[in-house]
Amino acid sequence: MNDWHARTQRSQHLAAALAARRHCSFYLNPHVGREYESVFPSRRSPRIGRLLPRVFELHIPLPLEPVYHHRMLQAEESYSLAGAMAPLDPLCRGNVVQIVSLPTWLDAALILRRRYGWPIVYDCHDLLAGFETMSADIVQAETRLLAQADHVVFTSKYLRDMMSRPVPGIEARSSIVRNGVDWNLFGGLLEARRPRRGPERTIGYFGALEKWFDCDMVRAVARRAPRYRIELLGRVESPEVSQLAREFPNVRLEGEVPYDRLPARLAEFDVAVIPFRNTPLTRCADPIKLYEYFAAGLPVAATWLPELAGQADLIYLARDAGSFADGVIEAAAEDSVERRLLRAIVASQSSWEARAAEFERLALRVQGRTVVQ
Repeated sequence: MNDWHARTQRSQHLAAALAARRHCSFYLNPHVGREYESVFPSRRSPRIGRLLPRVFELHIPLPLEPVYHHRMLQAEESYSLAGAMAPLDPLCRGNVVQIVSLPTWLDAALILRRRYGWPIVYDCHDLLAGFETMSADIVQAETRLLAQADHVVFTSKYLRDMMSRPVPGIEARSSIVRNGVDWNLFGGLLEARRPRRGPERTIGYFGALEKWFDCDMVRAVARRAPRYRIELLGRVESPEVSQLAREFPNVRLEGEVPYDRLPARLAEFDVAVIPFRNTPLTRCADPIKLYEYFAAGLPVAATWLPELAGQADLIYLARDAGSFADGVIEAAAEDSVERRLLRAIVASQSSWEARAAEFERLALRVQGRTVVQ
Protein backbone atom coordinates (compact mmCIF):
# COMPACT_ATOMS: atom_id res chain seq x y z
CA MET A 1 0.00 0.00 0.00
CA ASN A 2 2.88 2.39 0.67
CA ASP A 3 6.14 3.32 -1.00
CA TRP A 4 9.10 1.40 0.42
CA HIS A 5 11.14 4.60 0.59
CA ALA A 6 8.55 6.60 2.53
CA ARG A 7 7.50 6.10 6.18
CA THR A 8 8.16 2.51 7.29
CA GLN A 9 4.84 0.74 7.82
CA ARG A 10 3.27 -2.70 7.94
CA SER A 11 3.97 -3.70 4.33
CA GLN A 12 7.71 -3.06 4.59
CA HIS A 13 7.92 -4.79 7.96
CA LEU A 14 6.15 -7.91 6.71
CA ALA A 15 8.21 -8.09 3.52
CA ALA A 16 11.45 -7.90 5.53
CA ALA A 17 10.24 -10.37 8.17
CA LEU A 18 9.12 -12.90 5.55
CA ALA A 19 12.52 -12.56 3.89
CA ALA A 20 14.17 -13.25 7.25
CA ARG A 21 12.23 -16.52 7.25
CA ARG A 22 13.92 -17.33 3.92
CA HIS A 23 11.07 -16.38 1.60
CA CYS A 24 11.62 -14.02 -1.33
CA SER A 25 9.50 -10.88 -1.20
CA PHE A 26 8.82 -9.00 -4.43
CA TYR A 27 7.51 -5.58 -3.46
CA LEU A 28 5.48 -3.77 -6.12
CA ASN A 29 6.11 -0.08 -5.55
CA PRO A 30 2.72 1.70 -5.49
CA HIS A 31 4.17 4.90 -6.91
CA VAL A 32 5.42 2.89 -9.89
CA GLY A 33 8.68 4.85 -9.95
CA ARG A 34 6.97 8.26 -9.98
CA GLU A 35 7.97 9.75 -6.63
CA TYR A 36 11.49 8.44 -6.05
CA GLU A 37 13.20 8.86 -9.39
CA SER A 38 16.61 9.01 -7.72
CA VAL A 39 16.08 5.41 -6.65
CA PHE A 40 14.90 4.22 -10.05
CA PRO A 41 15.40 6.76 -12.85
CA SER A 42 12.31 7.40 -14.92
CA ARG A 43 12.11 4.98 -17.84
CA ARG A 44 9.50 3.07 -19.75
CA SER A 45 10.67 -0.49 -19.07
CA PRO A 46 10.08 -2.46 -15.85
CA ARG A 47 12.89 -2.43 -13.34
CA ILE A 48 13.77 -4.70 -10.45
CA GLY A 49 16.16 -3.82 -7.65
CA ARG A 50 17.38 -5.42 -4.45
CA LEU A 51 16.38 -3.67 -1.24
CA LEU A 52 17.44 -6.24 1.33
CA PRO A 53 18.53 -9.87 1.23
CA ARG A 54 15.60 -11.68 -0.47
CA VAL A 55 13.57 -8.43 -0.78
CA PHE A 56 13.23 -7.06 -4.30
CA GLU A 57 11.42 -3.95 -5.49
CA LEU A 58 9.48 -3.94 -8.74
CA HIS A 59 8.94 -0.69 -10.65
CA ILE A 60 6.57 -1.13 -13.57
CA PRO A 61 5.95 2.20 -15.37
CA LEU A 62 2.42 2.89 -16.56
CA PRO A 63 1.41 5.33 -19.30
CA LEU A 64 -0.94 7.31 -17.06
CA GLU A 65 0.26 8.53 -13.68
CA PRO A 66 -0.44 8.91 -10.83
CA VAL A 67 -2.05 5.68 -9.65
CA TYR A 68 -1.56 4.63 -5.99
CA HIS A 69 -4.68 5.88 -4.12
CA HIS A 70 -5.85 8.12 -6.97
CA ARG A 71 -7.71 5.62 -9.17
CA MET A 72 -8.19 2.02 -10.19
CA LEU A 73 -6.06 0.65 -13.01
CA GLN A 74 -7.46 0.50 -16.50
CA ALA A 75 -7.78 -2.96 -18.07
CA GLU A 76 -4.72 -2.58 -20.28
CA GLU A 77 -2.67 -1.41 -17.27
CA SER A 78 -3.65 -4.48 -15.25
CA TYR A 79 -2.61 -6.72 -18.15
CA SER A 80 0.66 -4.77 -18.43
CA LEU A 81 1.43 -5.31 -14.74
CA ALA A 82 0.54 -8.98 -14.94
CA GLY A 83 2.76 -9.43 -17.98
CA ALA A 84 5.69 -7.73 -16.27
CA MET A 85 5.37 -10.06 -13.28
CA ALA A 86 5.01 -13.24 -15.36
CA PRO A 87 8.75 -14.14 -15.14
CA LEU A 88 8.30 -14.74 -11.42
CA ASP A 89 6.34 -17.94 -12.12
CA PRO A 90 9.22 -20.01 -13.53
CA LEU A 91 11.70 -18.24 -11.27
CA CYS A 92 9.73 -19.23 -8.17
CA ARG A 93 8.57 -22.55 -9.67
CA GLY A 94 4.96 -21.48 -9.30
CA ASN A 95 5.31 -21.18 -5.53
CA VAL A 96 3.88 -17.66 -5.28
CA VAL A 97 1.27 -16.10 -2.98
CA GLN A 98 0.03 -12.61 -3.79
CA ILE A 99 -0.38 -10.35 -0.75
CA VAL A 100 -2.58 -7.47 -1.95
CA SER A 101 -2.91 -4.46 0.34
CA LEU A 102 -4.86 -2.07 -1.90
CA PRO A 103 -7.75 -2.78 -4.29
CA THR A 104 -5.90 -0.83 -7.00
CA TRP A 105 -4.07 -4.04 -7.88
CA LEU A 106 -7.08 -6.38 -7.79
CA ASP A 107 -7.57 -6.94 -11.51
CA ALA A 108 -3.85 -7.56 -12.08
CA ALA A 109 -3.89 -10.06 -9.19
CA LEU A 110 -6.93 -11.83 -10.67
CA ILE A 111 -5.17 -12.15 -14.04
CA LEU A 112 -2.12 -13.68 -12.36
CA ARG A 113 -4.29 -16.11 -10.38
CA ARG A 114 -6.14 -17.14 -13.52
CA ARG A 115 -2.93 -17.64 -15.51
CA TYR A 116 -0.64 -19.19 -12.92
CA GLY A 117 -2.81 -20.20 -9.97
CA TRP A 118 -1.23 -17.72 -7.57
CA PRO A 119 -3.64 -17.37 -4.61
CA ILE A 120 -4.62 -13.91 -3.37
CA VAL A 121 -4.37 -12.86 0.27
CA TYR A 122 -5.87 -9.46 0.98
CA ASP A 123 -4.04 -7.73 3.83
CA CYS A 124 -6.81 -5.42 5.01
CA HIS A 125 -5.13 -3.20 7.58
CA ASP A 126 -7.07 0.07 7.39
CA LEU A 127 -10.58 1.36 6.79
CA LEU A 128 -10.03 2.74 3.28
CA ALA A 129 -13.24 4.76 3.38
CA GLY A 130 -11.76 6.69 6.31
CA PHE A 131 -9.06 8.29 4.14
CA GLU A 132 -10.18 11.48 2.41
CA THR A 133 -7.48 11.07 -0.26
CA MET A 134 -8.60 7.56 -1.27
CA SER A 135 -10.56 7.66 -4.52
CA ALA A 136 -14.16 6.48 -4.48
CA ASP A 137 -13.59 3.79 -7.12
CA ILE A 138 -10.83 2.18 -5.03
CA VAL A 139 -13.08 2.18 -1.94
CA GLN A 140 -15.92 0.63 -3.96
CA ALA A 141 -13.60 -2.04 -5.40
CA GLU A 142 -12.70 -3.25 -1.92
CA THR A 143 -15.94 -5.22 -1.62
CA ARG A 144 -15.00 -7.12 -4.77
CA LEU A 145 -11.51 -7.80 -3.39
CA LEU A 146 -12.97 -9.04 -0.10
CA ALA A 147 -15.30 -11.37 -2.02
CA GLN A 148 -12.71 -12.74 -4.45
CA ALA A 149 -9.61 -13.10 -2.26
CA ASP A 150 -8.68 -16.63 -1.25
CA HIS A 151 -8.02 -15.37 2.27
CA VAL A 152 -8.36 -12.02 4.03
CA VAL A 153 -6.14 -10.82 6.86
CA PHE A 154 -7.44 -8.11 9.17
CA THR A 155 -5.39 -6.17 11.71
CA SER A 156 -8.24 -5.82 14.20
CA LYS A 157 -11.47 -7.50 15.20
CA TYR A 158 -13.35 -4.22 14.84
CA LEU A 159 -12.17 -3.92 11.24
CA ARG A 160 -13.20 -7.49 10.47
CA ASP A 161 -16.62 -6.95 12.00
CA MET A 162 -17.11 -3.82 9.89
CA MET A 163 -15.94 -5.47 6.67
CA SER A 164 -18.17 -8.49 7.28
CA ARG A 165 -21.30 -6.39 6.69
CA PRO A 166 -20.93 -6.09 2.89
CA VAL A 167 -19.43 -9.61 2.57
CA PRO A 168 -21.32 -12.05 4.84
CA GLY A 169 -19.50 -15.23 5.79
CA ILE A 170 -16.04 -13.77 5.37
CA GLU A 171 -15.08 -14.97 8.85
CA ALA A 172 -14.66 -18.51 7.48
CA ARG A 173 -11.78 -17.44 5.23
CA SER A 174 -10.21 -14.69 7.25
CA SER A 175 -7.70 -14.26 10.06
CA ILE A 176 -6.61 -11.50 12.39
CA VAL A 177 -2.89 -10.76 12.23
CA ARG A 178 -2.22 -7.64 14.25
CA ASN A 179 0.58 -5.19 13.81
CA GLY A 180 3.89 -5.63 15.55
CA VAL A 181 7.30 -4.27 16.45
CA ASP A 182 10.80 -4.61 15.08
CA TRP A 183 12.14 -6.24 18.22
CA ASN A 184 15.71 -6.24 16.91
CA LEU A 185 15.53 -2.44 16.70
CA PHE A 186 13.39 -1.56 19.71
CA GLY A 187 13.96 -4.51 22.04
CA GLY A 188 16.88 -3.08 24.03
CA LEU A 189 15.15 0.11 25.11
CA LEU A 190 13.73 -1.16 28.40
CA GLU A 191 17.19 -1.71 29.89
CA ALA A 192 18.53 1.53 28.39
CA ARG A 193 15.94 3.81 30.00
CA ARG A 194 16.34 5.35 33.44
CA PRO A 195 13.47 7.05 35.35
CA ARG A 196 13.78 10.84 35.42
CA ARG A 197 13.88 12.82 38.64
CA GLY A 198 12.23 16.21 39.21
CA PRO A 199 9.06 17.73 37.69
CA GLU A 200 10.22 17.92 34.06
CA ARG A 201 8.95 15.24 31.71
CA THR A 202 9.12 14.58 27.99
CA ILE A 203 5.83 13.54 26.46
CA GLY A 204 6.36 12.04 23.03
CA TYR A 205 4.52 10.96 19.90
CA PHE A 206 5.71 9.72 16.54
CA GLY A 207 3.74 8.95 13.42
CA ALA A 208 1.25 10.64 11.13
CA LEU A 209 0.12 14.15 12.12
CA GLU A 210 -3.04 14.23 10.05
CA LYS A 211 -6.70 15.05 10.60
CA TRP A 212 -7.25 12.10 12.92
CA PHE A 213 -4.67 13.54 15.38
CA ASP A 214 -6.60 15.08 18.27
CA CYS A 215 -5.07 18.50 18.89
CA ASP A 216 -7.49 19.29 21.71
CA MET A 217 -6.02 16.46 23.76
CA VAL A 218 -2.52 17.84 23.29
CA ARG A 219 -3.72 21.37 24.14
CA ALA A 220 -5.16 20.09 27.39
CA VAL A 221 -1.81 18.58 28.38
CA ALA A 222 0.15 21.68 27.34
CA ARG A 223 -2.09 23.89 29.49
CA ARG A 224 -2.23 21.59 32.52
CA ALA A 225 1.48 20.77 32.56
CA PRO A 226 3.51 23.69 31.18
CA ARG A 227 6.74 22.14 32.47
CA TYR A 228 6.20 19.05 30.34
CA ARG A 229 8.01 19.10 27.01
CA ILE A 230 5.70 17.73 24.30
CA GLU A 231 7.57 16.40 21.26
CA LEU A 232 5.59 15.49 18.14
CA LEU A 233 7.64 13.57 15.56
CA GLY A 234 6.29 13.20 12.06
CA ARG A 235 5.41 15.02 8.87
CA VAL A 236 2.79 17.67 9.64
CA GLU A 237 -0.22 17.33 7.31
CA SER A 238 -2.79 19.27 9.30
CA PRO A 239 -2.78 23.07 9.79
CA GLU A 240 -4.26 22.55 13.25
CA VAL A 241 -1.16 20.62 14.31
CA SER A 242 1.09 23.46 13.11
CA GLN A 243 -0.98 25.84 15.22
CA LEU A 244 -0.14 23.88 18.41
CA ALA A 245 3.52 24.89 18.29
CA ARG A 246 2.53 28.54 17.83
CA GLU A 247 0.14 28.39 20.78
CA PHE A 248 2.36 26.64 23.30
CA PRO A 249 6.11 27.04 23.87
CA ASN A 250 6.28 23.55 25.37
CA VAL A 251 5.04 21.88 22.15
CA ARG A 252 7.72 21.09 19.57
CA LEU A 253 7.22 19.78 16.04
CA GLU A 254 10.27 17.70 15.17
CA GLY A 255 9.39 16.67 11.60
CA GLU A 256 9.80 13.23 10.07
CA VAL A 257 12.50 11.14 11.78
CA PRO A 258 14.20 8.27 9.91
CA TYR A 259 12.89 4.97 11.16
CA ASP A 260 16.24 3.66 12.40
CA ARG A 261 16.60 6.76 14.61
CA LEU A 262 13.25 6.34 16.35
CA PRO A 263 14.56 4.11 19.18
CA ALA A 264 17.04 6.80 20.23
CA ARG A 265 14.25 9.37 20.32
CA LEU A 266 11.92 6.98 22.10
CA ALA A 267 14.54 6.51 24.83
CA GLU A 268 14.15 10.22 25.62
CA PHE A 269 10.40 9.94 26.28
CA ASP A 270 8.96 9.64 29.77
CA VAL A 271 5.40 9.11 28.50
CA ALA A 272 4.27 8.14 25.01
CA VAL A 273 0.89 9.20 23.66
CA ILE A 274 -1.68 8.19 21.04
CA PRO A 275 -4.08 11.15 20.91
CA PHE A 276 -6.42 10.11 18.11
CA ARG A 277 -9.87 11.41 17.37
CA ASN A 278 -12.45 8.69 17.81
CA THR A 279 -13.55 8.10 14.21
CA PRO A 280 -14.46 5.02 12.14
CA LEU A 281 -10.89 5.06 10.76
CA THR A 282 -9.18 5.09 14.15
CA ARG A 283 -11.66 2.64 15.70
CA CYS A 284 -10.51 0.09 13.10
CA ALA A 285 -6.83 0.76 13.76
CA ASP A 286 -4.25 -1.34 15.55
CA PRO A 287 -1.53 1.30 16.04
CA ILE A 288 1.98 0.03 15.32
CA LYS A 289 3.36 2.71 17.62
CA LEU A 290 1.74 1.03 20.64
CA TYR A 291 4.00 -2.02 20.27
CA GLU A 292 7.03 0.22 19.76
CA TYR A 293 6.16 2.25 22.87
CA PHE A 294 5.63 -0.96 24.82
CA ALA A 295 9.05 -2.28 23.77
CA ALA A 296 10.53 0.55 25.83
CA GLY A 297 8.17 -0.23 28.72
CA LEU A 298 6.79 3.30 28.47
CA PRO A 299 3.55 4.33 30.12
CA VAL A 300 1.13 5.24 27.33
CA ALA A 301 -1.77 7.70 27.40
CA ALA A 302 -4.21 7.15 24.56
CA THR A 303 -7.68 7.71 23.22
CA TRP A 304 -10.06 4.88 24.05
CA LEU A 305 -10.20 2.71 20.93
CA PRO A 306 -11.42 -0.89 20.62
CA GLU A 307 -7.99 -2.42 19.97
CA LEU A 308 -6.36 -0.43 22.76
CA ALA A 309 -9.07 -1.39 25.24
CA GLY A 310 -7.62 -4.90 25.30
CA GLN A 311 -4.51 -3.46 26.96
CA ALA A 312 -6.42 -1.26 29.42
CA ASP A 313 -4.36 -2.53 32.39
CA LEU A 314 -1.20 -1.14 30.78
CA ILE A 315 -2.51 2.04 29.12
CA TYR A 316 -4.05 5.24 30.48
CA LEU A 317 -7.16 5.46 28.30
CA ALA A 318 -9.25 8.60 27.83
CA ARG A 319 -12.48 9.53 26.09
CA ASP A 320 -12.03 13.33 26.12
CA ALA A 321 -9.34 16.00 26.36
CA GLY A 322 -9.64 16.48 30.12
CA SER A 323 -9.28 12.81 31.00
CA PHE A 324 -6.43 12.53 28.50
CA ALA A 325 -4.50 15.25 30.35
CA ASP A 326 -5.26 13.42 33.61
CA GLY A 327 -3.90 10.23 32.10
CA VAL A 328 -0.68 11.86 30.93
CA ILE A 329 -0.05 13.35 34.36
CA GLU A 330 -0.78 10.01 36.04
CA ALA A 331 1.45 8.19 33.56
CA ALA A 332 4.27 10.67 34.21
CA ALA A 333 4.09 9.79 37.91
CA GLU A 334 4.05 6.02 37.33
CA ASP A 335 6.69 4.16 39.33
CA SER A 336 5.97 0.51 38.56
CA VAL A 337 8.75 -1.74 37.34
CA GLU A 338 6.22 -4.56 36.96
CA ARG A 339 4.03 -2.62 34.51
CA ARG A 340 7.05 -1.66 32.43
CA LEU A 341 8.11 -5.29 32.27
CA LEU A 342 4.60 -6.41 31.32
CA ARG A 343 4.52 -3.92 28.45
CA ALA A 344 7.87 -5.16 27.18
CA ILE A 345 6.62 -8.75 27.35
CA VAL A 346 3.59 -7.86 25.21
CA ALA A 347 5.93 -6.23 22.68
CA SER A 348 8.34 -9.17 22.63
CA GLN A 349 5.45 -11.50 21.80
CA SER A 350 4.30 -9.14 19.02
CA SER A 351 7.42 -9.02 16.85
CA TRP A 352 7.14 -8.75 13.09
CA GLU A 353 8.90 -12.11 12.96
CA ALA A 354 5.97 -13.64 14.85
CA ARG A 355 3.50 -11.92 12.52
CA ALA A 356 5.42 -13.20 9.48
CA ALA A 357 5.18 -16.71 10.89
CA GLU A 358 1.38 -16.30 11.00
CA PHE A 359 1.41 -15.17 7.35
CA GLU A 360 3.58 -18.13 6.45
CA ARG A 361 1.09 -20.58 7.96
CA LEU A 362 -1.91 -19.06 6.22
CA ALA A 363 0.00 -18.88 2.91
CA LEU A 364 0.59 -22.61 3.12
CA ARG A 365 -3.11 -23.15 3.79
CA VAL A 366 -4.26 -21.12 0.79
CA GLN A 367 -1.82 -23.08 -1.36
CA GLY A 368 -3.31 -26.32 -0.05
CA ARG A 369 -0.02 -27.38 1.46
CA THR A 370 0.61 -29.03 4.83
CA VAL A 371 1.02 -26.65 7.75
CA VAL A 372 3.84 -27.80 10.03
CA GLN A 373 3.28 -26.72 13.60
